[in-house]
Parts: sequence; structure tokens; C-alpha cells
Amino acid sequence: MTKKEYNGWTNYETWLVKLWMDNDQGNYLYFQEQAEQVWKDDPDKYVIDHEKYGQQDEFNSLSEAQEGLRDCGESFEDTTLTERWRDGRGEILDECGEVVGHIDQDNDRIRTLAAIIQEQHEESLPKLEGFAADLINAALSQVNWEEIANSLLEDAKEALEL
Repeated sequence: MTKKEYNGWTNYETWLVKLWMDNDQGNYLYFQEQAEQVWKDDPDKYVIDHEKYGQQDEFNSLSEAQEGLRDCGESFEDTTLTERWRDGRGEILDECGEVVGHIDQDNDRIRTLAAIIQEQHEESLPKLEGFAADLINAALSQVNWEEIANSLLEDAKEALEL
């Protein structure tokens, strides 16, 4: 399937939802407040990649990540973690300077806000059945909620001067 674009958005459906959100002052203000709240409240996620165990774990703080590594086995028993920023992304280093994970700030915020936006839109729909319901559901299934959320979070960052 080829990627479609419409006026700079993933597709027509995404563009249309964002257009309606921006053109209704009440919706615009509500979702902007939601974006600012998600930006302020959502903690950074510290993601530790365990190559040895073939899994990833998420923690809410660096000290929590350190405790999680200690619980994984002997090789992590004396691990001291530090944060380092390189090329605009956070990295988590062990005591030898090896990258063992990363700080996932924005993706968690985007997913959280996208879920809020999608839920609000789906709950506001009138109860439809049959053909009309199928058309509406098909169109909404094409909306890139995360793209809309990312746009709102970028605006929130500017508004909060971060």
C-alpha cells in the first residue's frame, strides 16, 4: 500500500479531524489544555534494553531502573547508571560508559494524548447503525491520532516555552 499525504498530513482523514479540532474554539482550547497537562504530568520513561534477556523494561526514574537491573541477575548487581544527552536523545549508561537504555520522553506523551483525543472523538459520535456506521468507522480507522497528538504537543511546548 502506498503512503498517502494530504496538505502535509498522513491522509485526508487525519487532516480533516485536525481541521475540525482547530476550527472549533471550544475543542481547540480543550485539546490544547489536554496537551499541556500531558506534557507537564507525564514522567520520563527510562527504558532499559536487556540484550542478555531479550526484553525491555520501563521505569519511572533512574534509581528505579538501577534497582530493576539489580533484580535481573548477578551481572547487573553493582550497576551504577548515569544519564547522558547526545544528539538530542537521552541515553542511560552503565559504569563502563556502555549504553544500556534510553529515556523515552516524547513517545509516551504522544501515545497518551493520542488515546485521549481518539476516545473523545469516538465518544462524541452519534449512535449510528448499518451503512452510515460502517462509513464513519472506516474513516476514523484511517486517522493518525499520534500525528495529531504530536502536533498538539509541539504547540504545547511552545506555549509552555520549553
